[in-house]
Amino acid sequence: MSEILFVCTGNTCRSPMAEGLLKQYDHGEERRVLSAGIMAADGQGASQMAVETMKKRGIDLTKHRSRSLTIEMIEQADWVLTMTENHKNHILLLLPEHTNKVKTLKEFHDSKTKDRNIMDPFGRSISAYEKTADELERLIQALIRQKKI
Repeated sequence: MSEILFVCTGNTCRSPMAEGLLKQYDHGEERRVLSAGIMAADGQGASQMAVETMKKRGIDLTKHRSRSLTIEMIEQADWVLTMTENHKNHILLLLPEHTNKVKTLKEFHDSKTKDRNIMDPFGRSISAYEKTADELERLIQALIRQKKI
């Protein structure tokens, strides 16, 4: 069974939305999907706007609880997909031996892309959450179609 780990900052917006989207589109694939944050406080719920945004897509984030990223999570995952270049660099400073499996989500989709960051909607309007969710959804659907995950 493969394991995909999405990583953002606080694990209350982008990475739980990505986790929920992949689980929704997974269609019975044999994989474990997780999310964590490089600066997360364990046990926080998803942000209210992330919950509302994903509810419109048929995804329930009300049971999500944030997790702080650990070395064990990184080592166990087949792919560690970050929301920004900074998240990726943070991980690779700690564990440079995992360069082959730690990528930004955008870079994993298209290695030639110059903009590798997904906007953080935290503290912004519902439209910012919708925009981020739309981008995550497009990327995840494309990765599934390309059979990269």
